[in-house]
Amino acid sequence: MKRKIAGSILGLSMLTDLAQAHHFTKTELTILNDSTSANFQSIMIRTSLPLVASEKEMLYTNGIESIVYAGDMSYYIYGDTSNLQNVLDSINKIKEISAILPSSKVSNALQDNESALNSLSDGAPMRFNILLLKEMSKEALEDYFQEAGISATIYNVTPILKSAKIRISAADYEKVKNLSLIHYMDRSHTLGISETKTSRNLKSANYANITDLWSDSYHLNGQGMSVAVVDGGLVRNTHREFVEAGSSSVVLDNSGASFADHATHVAGTIIADGDDSKARGVANEATLYSYTFLDSAFADMTMKIYQEDGVLISNHSYGYSDKTKLGEYDSEAAKQDRAVQGNPFLNIFEAAGNDGEDSAYPAYGKIKGPGNSKNILTIGALNINASGVANFSSNGPTRDGRIKPELCTRGESVYSTGASSDVDYFWMSGTSMATPSATGIGVLASQAYKKVSGGYDIRHDILKACMINTAVDKGRVGPDFDTGFGMIDAKATIDTINTLSTTKPLVYSDSVSNQESKRLSFTMKERGLFKATISWVDPEASPSSTKALVNDIDMWLENSSGKKFYPFTLDAHNPTALAVATKQNHVDNNEQIEVKNLPAGSYNLVINGGLIITKSQEFAVASNVSISKESNLATMQASQLHNFAKVIQGAIY
Repeated sequence: MKRKIAGSILGLSMLTDLAQAHHFTKTELTILNDSTSANFQSIMIRTSLPLVASEKEMLYTNGIESIVYAGDMSYYIYGDTSNLQNVLDSINKIKEISAILPSSKVSNALQDNESALNSLSDGAPMRFNILLLKEMSKEALEDYFQEAGISATIYNVTPILKSAKIRISAADYEKVKNLSLIHYMDRSHTLGISETKTSRNLKSANYANITDLWSDSYHLNGQGMSVAVVDGGLVRNTHREFVEAGSSSVVLDNSGASFADHATHVAGTIIADGDDSKARGVANEATLYSYTFLDSAFADMTMKIYQEDGVLISNHSYGYSDKTKLGEYDSEAAKQDRAVQGNPFLNIFEAAGNDGEDSAYPAYGKIKGPGNSKNILTIGALNINASGVANFSSNGPTRDGRIKPELCTRGESVYSTGASSDVDYFWMSGTSMATPSATGIGVLASQAYKKVSGGYDIRHDILKACMINTAVDKGRVGPDFDTGFGMIDAKATIDTINTLSTTKPLVYSDSVSNQESKRLSFTMKERGLFKATISWVDPEASPSSTKALVNDIDMWLENSSGKKFYPFTLDAHNPTALAVATKQNHVDNNEQIEVKNLPAGSYNLVINGGLIITKSQEFAVASNVSISKESNLATMQASQLHNFAKVIQGAIY
């Protein structure tokens, strides 16, 4: 029996038959007809297996402009559908063809409050983030809205991220969510920072093993490296900690914003020269670019920083100022994942938030929106002596159960530079203070990688795997939703990276396709600890999906008798329970196996492409035991990108 598609492909006279076949009403099916673009429509197809490259190419050849994975083996398809019927009939793995209903395009919060939105007067504008099914310029989007009779103010468009921020009236809300090119929309939220100044007179301790890296044996100070700080104001670039021989190591954006204590404090933790020895920054010879989130933030600003200044490492110590999108993978989270998927050398460090002691929040799952991205490092805060989580630090899990934050550093009573004068210093607490320490370590790790690789930038999955595998466990045994995989150990991270120039490397990179397995054989010469972490840059998910993970890689350790050792998993429904290692992890794009007393013998570390939607998925593994006979650094170099060449039609989805 031939599957039928609604709209102009088959003619409106066939809507009734299709409604009976797929249990849709005539009203729902009419949504497929975008009156602004004739045969250009959007539909959803559900498949039994992932679409392969040849099938996607067939769709593109026949007029389809965009194929976006929507989760649960479903794809959103947009384009000229006039010739699509026979093409879809030739793809025998298609189980269902349906309309994309407007209710699936909006966040749960919007659905819950639509009655309130509809009661607003036409003159009450609202701001929304929208995700599009194809790249559009601001001019093209303006024309698209105009043709649809929608009066919209478009104040930010990032074509490569297929996204925009718009302001529309309540009357136009229904029109926008019915447009074929709209993939998802949610409300824009006010950004803010939260911190606590203290008068505690405490010298900063080297909890993260940083000072050894400044010695002659390592000589890592951020020389030749660049890093960006996005904040609510600008860094005081004239502060004595940033000025040497009349030249500042801080480059300001052109926003015209004022100097701010918060931004200046964050910058000092990363690059302060050390005129006051207690305030020396982690990477004090790096150049810092100071941006504000007044015009754009998160992925939009990350893209701007990269495109304007070529900066790959950025610090974001801010977040939503209201109680919203707790644990949610929202449009901003999806955009960040798309940005890093497009350029896997972007490394985004983001503060987890400071709502830990707010009784208005739930006990767990407090991290908001963007902090729940898969392809960033969300940083929590440890207390003053780094013995455990700081009470104010926001925790995970995400709504779909992923581990957040991934890592933590000390964030209570951190001494750094202030903006009141060129000699101002003070103590401040917050995940905003923990994050720049992690960012600074990221700068040094990137510098070390450049040294061993001959000038190449470090890929996000490699950096993340090295940081996670060498972290010092804090809080509950194993990973947890308060401190993630533990406190970053800067020296151990860089020692792992440096093995890439030896005959026993502790970092391995490769790729797997759907259902493909890679077996890494190694020998434990004596009983002892085995620890390995895999990380991969996962494609963006649709915020409307219940699960953020798109490509699911499985990792397990296997001995010569076939016994398997599994990675850690956590129970999101029982967030205080200890991590277990009894099954595969089908939630996170960072997995860790730890066996504390592994017997001597022969082993295989198996990396299996359990479900890979894309053509293949690159990954990185960091371990405490060499699992490959020689460095495959050349393979890592070969995939280097300093652009978004991978984000082309059909390459991701």
